[in-house]
Amino acid sequence: SLENTAKGVKISWNSVSGATGYKIYRKQGKGSYKLVKTIKKGSATSFTDKKAKNKKTYAYKLKTVEKNYSSVYSSAKSIYCLKSKSAVKGLSKASGGFNVKIKKVSGASGYQVQYSRSSSFSYPSKKKTKKTSVKVSAYSSNYYKYTYYVRVRAYKKVGKKTYYGPWSAKRWITL
Repeated sequence: SLENTAKGVKISWNSVSGATGYKIYRKQGKGSYKLVKTIKKGSATSFTDKKAKNKKTYAYKLKTVEKNYSSVYSSAKSIYCLKSKSAVKGLSKASGGFNVKIKKVSGASGYQVQYSRSSSFSYPSKKKTKKTSVKVSAYSSNYYKYTYYVRVRAYKKVGKKTYYGPWSAKRWITL
């Protein structure tokens, strides 16, 4: 699998029994595949490509190495590199919920806001917006005060696919 992080593209895979290492290949756009990393540890299950450039499309393939032999390529996966981390600029109470102000990310198609009453984001709710501010409906009563934890991430639509950037740090508001 591929995932955007603030440091680059994280490539993850299942370890292969008997593997002594892995070779990771990358291509940008319509270019050709080039070896970007040789991992000499068979138990490895991920690698972060810190040299992937922000706002570029990449495809990755992987080979398993057993002693001096390599497997065939894995199937290719592609991703739009979105290292830019958005942020919650501000939270404010609003009638029936709260407002979220979002730090703009250049080139993003929009933002995904995730919120939960759990600080670990168990059972979160999500809302997408193309604007840098959004109102979230949230429950509160005169008898109970609830704290909501909020984080955001930018996304980019490329063709029919949507690629997400890394989550921001969490912020909270008590209603």
